[in-house]
Amino acid sequence: MKKDTVIEVNEKKYTLQHPGNREWLKLKQEIIIVHASQTVSVDVVKMLDYCFEHVVFPDEGPKLDLDNIDIKEIEEVWSPVLQQFFKGLPLLESYATSQGATKTKENNKSKQ
Repeated sequence: MKKDTVIEVNEKKYTLQHPGNREWLKLKQEIIIVHASQTVSVDVVKMLDYCFEHVVFPDEGPKLDLDNIDIKEIEEVWSPVLQQFFKGLPLLESYATSQGATKTKENNKSKQ
């Protein structure tokens, strides 16, 4: 079952295309690291590389790449949003970095 979601990040539209449960589970095995101390971390670089190639599709312009995107956008938007997307959690329609000029629709609704 593939699910597509359209979001806006700093006024640019992107389609997020879920790769399917099997691919997500394979990726999860590669990116989740269990340490000797029993703590768990995520290999964010590997996750984002995969997602920018197979999951995130800009409506205009080239695909995203870790080397051509602002670090704030990576840390404040893409890393948490993609983890939520794969878990099936609801996403906002619009995101902006702390220096971005847009407001989320969720924030706009709460001000009405």
